[in-house]
Amino acid sequence: MKIDRSFIQDAPLNTGDAALVETILSVAKHMHLNVVAEGVETEEQASFLKQRAKVIYQGYLFGKPEPAEVWFKHWFDDDFT
Repeated sequence: MKIDRSFIQDAPLNTGDAALVETILSVAKHMHLNVVAEGVETEEQASFLKQRAKVIYQGYLFGKPEPAEVWFKHWFDDDFT
């Protein structure tokens, strides 16, 4: 399940967005689904999510978008790939 960046953006400060994100996380937990949070750009957003569930983070806080080949080259040495 993926949470749109528009909900993540203000969740640490906006009670409505926070409630929506918490509801999505609850549904995902009960359905045994993994969750991807899109648009995580600040430590506050990452912390908000981390306190509530195990989430896969996606956003500029962790790096800019790049082709898969570049990402794999960065994370794995040439002997591995």
